[in-house]
Amino acid sequence: MFRKCKLIRLINGSVKEAELQLQNRKNGIDGEGTIYQIQDVILPELKTLLQSVNDGTFFEIPPQNRYLVSYAYIIKSWGWNLQKASILGGKIARLGNYMKKL
Repeated sequence: MFRKCKLIRLINGSVKEAELQLQNRKNGIDGEGTIYQIQDVILPELKTLLQSVNDGTFFEIPPQNRYLVSYAYIIKSWGWNLQKASILGGKIARLGNYMKKL
């Protein structure tokens, strides 16, 4: 139960930060991720993940098959730097790493 609660907290924290960053992009504030990436990829993926955790189907997926497309965006297209990670990038990276450990 603790693992599920922590996973939900990590997802909710990522959703909250993604929503903030989406609003920033829409207001013309630069940062990592485009409106498309945040609105059409990251947020839907996080919300689907949350649903699968809540309904229990997430835990049926073998750990080696648990991954986030959002994490690929961070690594591949954002030129992500671990030393200077954005808040959103850091949250998604932590979430992706935690998912694999469960």
